[in-house]
Amino acid sequence: MDYHILNGDSSYILWKQNNFSAEPIIFREMLVEGDCRGKLLSDAFFTSRRHYFSYNYTISPAEYDKLSTSELLKITEIKDAHEVVLWFEYDLFCQINMMSVLAYIATIESLTDKVSIIITSSNKGLGEYLPEEYQKLYNDRIALESKDLKYALLFWKKYLSEDVNDLIPYIHQHTKPFIFLEAAMRAHLERFPSERSGINKLERRLLKFINESNLTKHQLVGAMLRRQTWEGYGDMQYENIIKSIQPLLIKENEEGIFEMTSLGSAVFRGKQKFDDASLHYTYIGGARRGDYYFDEGKNLVVERK
Repeated sequence: MDYHILNGDSSYILWKQNNFSAEPIIFREMLVEGDCRGKLLSDAFFTSRRHYFSYNYTISPAEYDKLSTSELLKITEIKDAHEVVLWFEYDLFCQINMMSVLAYIATIESLTDKVSIIITSSNKGLGEYLPEEYQKLYNDRIALESKDLKYALLFWKKYLSEDVNDLIPYIHQHTKPFIFLEAAMRAHLERFPSERSGINKLERRLLKFINESNLTKHQLVGAMLRRQTWEGYGDMQYENIIKSIQPLLIKENEEGIFEMTSLGSAVFRGKQKFDDASLHYTYIGGARRGDYYFDEGKNLVVERK
């Protein structure tokens, strides 16, 4: 039996129109966010993820299990697969999910020479391909070697480390098939705040859009989606970012238009630094946001003193 692990429901809809002789598994998770430390797909892992979605997205544990747990557990049953094909995209969201799956597969000895990945364009998601183009994507898949899986396993361990600087040099040592990983991981590092302003790249972008235009939440999220390059976020992630800096930096007026608060305006204009203590325990990989700053000039993170 072949298994195809897909990045989401939109790609699954297109995939199934091709009648591949394989069992589909839809990876309904976003390990780019929240605490995902611990053994992948273990009881402890799912307990942590249920709590994260319940607290941040009001998705109940039962809903999470129905959408995600039931599907992800299928990955634990693929040890006898003839081939496993991963359908993920170029962006940070997908690259992190893909590397987690590969890290899990790397622990299954029987699969070390039976794994391949789909390579999309760097500016085109799987949902943007025509159904008939899926066959060519499949034909052009890249077979992974044992060294690639070993890299993925160690990458995942370093991604979950509290020490971000242990991860950075390893990003640049990626094996040949992971052509998008380095660019995607820059977007990961940029999620840490600037030492000068106390906000990160995406938070500053939100303030910029609010400063330039009168936008509702729907319009603001749309602007962020259109502007993003390597993040790969969806509506849910941007709505969560908006919620995290509201009402300290932004507020919604009676007409539903977002405005900067006096503090938000001062931070945006470089007059004041944002104290992000309320976001201290936000996990970015295995590290806490409150432990590091991002140095854009050096493209690395520095530990806070």
